[in-house]
Formats: sequence, C-alpha cells, structure tokens
Amino acid sequence: MKYLKLILISAFLTIILFVAHYTLPSKDVVRIVGTEVVRTEVGSNPVFWVRGGTGETLNRDIRFINGVNFGSESERVYRNEDTGWRWPPYFKFDSGDIQAQAQSFAGRSVERVLVNHYGIRNRTLSIYPNVTSVRELGPGETKPLNWLRYIGFGFAIVLLLVVWRLWRLFSIWVVDRFHDLKFKILKK
Repeated sequence: MKYLKLILISAFLTIILFVAHYTLPSKDVVRIVGTEVVRTEVGSNPVFWVRGGTGETLNRDIRFINGVNFGSESERVYRNEDTGWRWPPYFKFDSGDIQAQAQSFAGRSVERVLVNHYGIRNRTLSIYPNVTSVRELGPGETKPLNWLRYIGFGFAIVLLLVVWRLWRLFSIWVVDRFHDLKFKILKK
C-alpha cells in the first residue's frame, strides 16, 4: 500500500509539473530561416492544438515558423495559432502579424530573434510549441531571464506544498475523529 501511495503521489506531481512546463512561457534565441502554411490533420492529438469554434473541421491550415537555434545550429519548428480566449490564457489574436514579422526576419536574414512561446516539441506525436511573440535582438543584447516562468514554477511548488499540508491536517483530523468515535463505542 505504501508503494501505491508513493506511485500515485509521484504521478500527481509529474502531471502538475508537466502542465506548468507546457503552459508557462519560454524564450529561445533563433535565426528564422522560413515560414510556411501547411494543411494539417489535427485529429490524432487534438489536446495540443488550439481548438476551433463550431463548424471548424479537424483538417485546417496551420502557420509554421522554422528557425535554427543560435549557437547550437539545431532546428526548431514553431506553430503560430491564435489562442483566443482558450487555455492557456495568452489571449493571442495576432498570429497573422507575427507571421509577417517572421517572414520579414527571414527575408532580411536577421541573425538573432527572440521567440517567446509555450508548449513542447515532440517529433513522434507531431507537437509544436506555439509562438506568442517574436522580436529582433539588438547587437550585444542577450536572452532575457524568463521571470514569469520562474515565478510560475515557484507558485506551483508553493501550491503543492499547501495542498500537501492541508491533506496532512485533514488526515490527522479524520484519524482523531475516528479514534474519538471508536473510544465512545467501546465505552458503551
């Protein structure tokens, strides 16, 4: 029973940390090498795509931004979809403008572009991070610290500690009530 409890707690913590990792913003410094619009079938893993409104098919056009990591020269592919009012709450309505900026950076061969995004890249499941903004980095400018991500992970850890403490207090309260009830029954 002890191992089952440990496995369940570990699974819960892993899920919470994965959701935090997926939804919190990340920053990459890349060289944008191109953009494209691809007709994509979203049916295989719809949880990682922005869901459309009523009447929208699962086969739709998705904007992609292709980049190369600055320094390591490894490839990066980002999707560029509006999140609208859905989860995660980035309220992004300007994917067309971001696509135009990315095309401008690729056309001018800008060496360093800061890409803000959320999500993960998984080649097996065809999951792409979603771009929230792009901007050119000036000469000598470095990648800024991602304070919002650090604060978000800190908040998630504090929230988990509070839930753990409340659970401990609740379990102590239940054991005390059970003990009092058992004592009253035995006394009669």
